[in-house]
Amino acid sequence: MPIAPHRCEALGDRDSRPFAYAIARRRYLMTDNHAAEREYVLRSARDFDVKFIRLWFTDILGHLKGFAITVDDLEDALELGVGFDGAAIEGYSREEESDMRAFPDPTTFSLLPWRPRRNAVARMFCDIRTPRGEPFTGDPRQVLKRNLERLATMGYIYYVGP
Repeated sequence: MPIAPHRCEALGDRDSRPFAYAIARRRYLMTDNHAAEREYVLRSARDFDVKFIRLWFTDILGHLKGFAITVDDLEDALELGVGFDGAAIEGYSREEESDMRAFPDPTTFSLLPWRPRRNAVARMFCDIRTPRGEPFTGDPRQVLKRNLERLATMGYIYYVGP
């Protein structure tokens, strides 16, 4: 059941309507499994005294990019994503369409072992989306997912490693 656009108009002004629609759609599509993964990440961050979470993604050339958020921002990041300037990333966007959102993947949560145990640091890989909530076609993770789905429909299994 799709979410009607008129429900989202109350969430923001005219300029933020596409983003508000994406938020409402993401909440609607959240499955029990995703909610459990999200709760696991939030609980683990508390239990392991995590202070910062590094959000990682790659540019089109495969170079690791990222930024850090505090544990206080983690819940919002999991639900709404974190905005960043896509024009600063090689191969991402032109300047006039530079806004991007990084959505942390809860299944990739991991503590960085070379950091201290007290005030620990964790990392999560992100899926990159446009402000409208659509997967960004230039995101290497999205390209990989799309091709794996295509191969699966053809009957192939493809194993990927770093």
